[in-house]
Amino acid sequence: WSSDVCSSDLSLKNALDWLVSCAEFPGKPILLINTSPRSVHAQASLAETLRTMSARLAEPGLTLPLSGRALDGAGIAADAELAGLLRGGVETLLRLAQQGC
Repeated sequence: WSSDVCSSDLSLKNALDWLVSCAEFPGKPILLINTSPRSVHAQASLAETLRTMSARLAEPGLTLPLSGRALDGAGIAADAELAGLLRGGVETLLRLAQQGC
């Protein structure tokens, strides 16, 4: 985990600290969704942390270009491009989950 953690990220860090000691976590499939294409370093850092915790990451992660767009869930679902990207990511995650550990 990066030493440059912002205070807003502390809740995520605390959750990861808790999960790392959980016997059920290793091998869990995870899809990382990045809503800001500019934040590649944060996603890469989180992915490395999750791999270290023995998570199975759906590759590649999903980037939804939402920067500057005021969309809620309904707006994302109504946008054909975004809905398609999200659907593809979920399908990738489901395939990973079906593969087992």
